[in-house]
Amino acid sequence: MFERKHRLAQVRSLAAEALTAVSLLNRHMQMESADQIRFRDVHDTLSRAALRLEGLRDSLRGLLDLQLSLQNQRMNEVVKTLTAVSTVFLPLTFLAGVWGMNFESMPELGWRYGYVMAIASFVLTAVGLAVYFKRRQWW
Repeated sequence: MFERKHRLAQVRSLAAEALTAVSLLNRHMQMESADQIRFRDVHDTLSRAALRLEGLRDSLRGLLDLQLSLQNQRMNEVVKTLTAVSTVFLPLTFLAGVWGMNFESMPELGWRYGYVMAIASFVLTAVGLAVYFKRRQWW
């Protein structure tokens, strides 16, 4: 698309230069009326071409804006998903940090099902947050 925009700018520049050249020739040369009619016809054709190229430039600019907004929307969706995933893992990191400390007075260390309770709390927290985010359509 950027290549087409560059080509369109080149063609637009050439059309504007040709229009200027025809206008100058028509103004400064002494010609017969038939030649003046031809020059006016060429001038009108170049004017229409310049206007059409201007319209194409505006259309291309609109397409580029649309493409950029679609890219931004896709990037926002990715960032939202990554944020939801990191939010799921944040409480798990906290729980792992607390239970990973080497304290002797942690009651769940001496309990027979302490490890199962830790794993179950990890799973329940992750699943609970994932379901919550899925229902809110954040993920």
